[in-house]
Amino acid sequence: MLRMPIIVSFPFLAVLLAMGYDLTRDVLRAAQLSDDLRVSEERMTLATEAAEVGVWMWDIDRNQIWGSERWLGFFGFAPGTAPGFEEVIQRIHPDDRAVVEREVLRAVQDKIEYRGEHRVILPDGTLRWLAARGRVIPDPHGKPARMMGVALDITERKRTEEASRTAHDLMAAVFNSVPGLLYLYREDGQIVQWNRQHEEMTGFTGEELLNRRAGDWYDEVDRITFDKAIGRIFSEGYADAEMKLIHKNGEKVPYFLTGSKVMIDGMHALVGIAIDISARKKAELEVQLQREELAHLSRVTMLGELSGSLAHELNQPLTAILSNAQAAQRFLARDPADLDEVRAILADIVAEDKRAGEVIWRLRLMLKKGEVQHQPLGMNNIVQEALRLVSSDLVNQGVTLRFNLAPDLPTVHADRVQLQQVLLNLVMNACDAMAGSVPEDRRITICTTLTADNFVRVSVADHGAGIAQEALEQVFEPFYTTKSHGMGLGLAVCRTILTAHGGKLWATNNPGRGAAFHFELPVNSPLDSPLDSRSQ
Repeated sequence: MLRMPIIVSFPFLAVLLAMGYDLTRDVLRAAQLSDDLRVSEERMTLATEAAEVGVWMWDIDRNQIWGSERWLGFFGFAPGTAPGFEEVIQRIHPDDRAVVEREVLRAVQDKIEYRGEHRVILPDGTLRWLAARGRVIPDPHGKPARMMGVALDITERKRTEEASRTAHDLMAAVFNSVPGLLYLYREDGQIVQWNRQHEEMTGFTGEELLNRRAGDWYDEVDRITFDKAIGRIFSEGYADAEMKLIHKNGEKVPYFLTGSKVMIDGMHALVGIAIDISARKKAELEVQLQREELAHLSRVTMLGELSGSLAHELNQPLTAILSNAQAAQRFLARDPADLDEVRAILADIVAEDKRAGEVIWRLRLMLKKGEVQHQPLGMNNIVQEALRLVSSDLVNQGVTLRFNLAPDLPTVHADRVQLQQVLLNLVMNACDAMAGSVPEDRRITICTTLTADNFVRVSVADHGAGIAQEALEQVFEPFYTTKSHGMGLGLAVCRTILTAHGGKLWATNNPGRGAAFHFELPVNSPLDSPLDSRSQ
């Protein structure tokens, strides 16, 4: 008879069932944990992919680095590769390599977190910027076992930062290379940005500039101009003006300023440039003084040429005064004296005296260096006054004057003496041009008219030989002359005078014979010049 196996023993079977139940439960738990781990890994992968983050883990003992597919791609490694620490270090840019290696090893040794940014050079030469973070995980004995972390591609951010830094550097270079003051003001007048010339040229420090408002640079006179310019900038978008800025030492320096409206952070602002024009103003003043000296020299020279005519002008009233005085003596010697005749003679003496006084007054005006007096003048009156000075000389030379003066001409804003100088020059030049003509051809025609563009025009036409076509503009150049006794300054001075009055002077040849000089002045348009009241 055979004995039954122990497996059929009910007590043993109970033990087996109990052990099988525990084993099955462990297997099911392991399966559940495996599913949870897979889901967790998938979630982590999705999260890292969405954040474009690469995950890595360095097994320090084995010197192997596991990385996600994205992390491996950051360094140019193939998927599934487990590179060593030295291989990864070799992919880092040579300029960053020593720093990364030192900081990673220090983090492992001191069990601290690693943070850093560095460049990576891929096998194809592509340069990439990475931001890396890592944390050391020790073993149960506290010895560093692994290092886990993430890496993020920050190449685009670095390019943007570099572009921004380049733009900032370029802006700073532009700001500081402008040969003047470059500024940015808010609409409320607070300065926002300025170049270094602000401190160098004005003497104010950066801290002092922050406390200055836009209007603090000007005195009361220029602040009115400034307020108008600010209004134009924020209403029309642009304005410019010449004003004097007050430097820290109190000096008022002339500047040419511009301003344009811009939008910054949704708010209106003003950006502009101020250029120091002190040198230009000084040069303009020197040129103006030279012009005034030349104009005075030209008048003295011209009056020297007119000395015969002036002597004749004075001789006539003086002769009349002498004759009348002698006649008065005779009438007084009669018995009884003819007092009515004496009174008439005395009235003639007074009139002739005034006439002589007027000639001397005009002569003094032409000779002296007085102030330039801009005032409303009638051009026809200027023509007649000037020609009184040369009337005798014209008679002596056998020159006939013809007039065609437009009635009711509007006034011009000019200096009386300077306009008389221009007319005298033109009339005397016309006489010289006809010196070789027969007496019946010595004619000068003076015309005045109002042009369509509201200018008063004066024309002085002679009946001489005319001007060569190529010399029509050359005759206005200083020291150019066709006269044996001329200085070549008269026409140059005339053009300078008329240009300063806002007018112009030119020459043409007449259709038949001779030449004509024309000048125009704007109707009643006062000069806006700081030199109006300077000595001439």
